[in-house]
Amino acid sequence: MPEGLKEKLGPVLFQLLPKAAYTEELLQRLLDSLDLAFQNVIEFRHPSWWDGEVQRRLARPRIAFVGQSYPPPLELPDEVVANTDVIYYRFHGVPELYKSSYSPDFPARIAAEIKAAKNMREVYTSISTMASGPWAWKTPGRCRLFSSDCPLEPGLAAAESPPAHVVYLINFRRYTCPSAVTCK
Repeated sequence: MPEGLKEKLGPVLFQLLPKAAYTEELLQRLLDSLDLAFQNVIEFRHPSWWDGEVQRRLARPRIAFVGQSYPPPLELPDEVVANTDVIYYRFHGVPELYKSSYSPDFPARIAAEIKAAKNMREVYTSISTMASGPWAWKTPGRCRLFSSDCPLEPGLAAAESPPAHVVYLINFRRYTCPSAVTCK
């Protein structure tokens, strides 16, 4: 499959259920089961996975730990996790899942965390929202995760507002960093 998709193939996202708490057995099953020919990313939805040792073990085979904003009742940290040179962050909507807009301060904070990551090569963001009005961030017409002075490719960071008939939108953006030096 990677040969057929070539440059269009991004990370393969695996999502665990909120009730899937960390166990050594489950972590080992994940590590043994994933095809390392792909860029694998895992979205954990139980707070027990937010552990430095788990992130280091995933990093050895280049499995990225997905950072996310997710509303209560899940008590998940909303920071960027940069355990590999690929960063993946999902905006689910807070305080209401898939329905809330973000103020400009939140994505600005996430962008700063991403830009501060060491040895970053690629960044993927996913925005899942049914927010009405100006889309996702309360910015008319366009949204920018990265500012124009960001060392990542300018222009790729902009996303248009969805047409009025879009009910559910997943907006996926990929940012490529030409070298680790320019991204520090």
